[in-house]
Amino acid sequence: MFRYLSLNKLCDATFVWFLLSWLVTRHGLFLVVIKSVYTDLPKYTNLEWAPERGRYISYEIWLGYVGMLVALQVIDPPTLYEREPANVFLCRYYKSSGFG
Repeated sequence: MFRYLSLNKLCDATFVWFLLSWLVTRHGLFLVVIKSVYTDLPKYTNLEWAPERGRYISYEIWLGYVGMLVALQVIDPPTLYEREPANVFLCRYYKSSGFG
């Protein structure tokens, strides 16, 4: 929206804010979520399959869920390396635009 209003500096600042917040939440706080699911979930729930009592998470389902969260964390860093040339270009553009 800022680009359409010709507020290029504000547009760049908003993008930088989004990029930093995404990196912190995706790579920092997501690890906290994985740790919490792995350590706290078994403390507060009974890991048993009992649909008649409303319990739908078993030990195997819990391990699968934790495994999928870890897999999501593991497959993301290679995508960061694939975008590295674009990041270098953006950093050069950012410096040459007089914004940084």
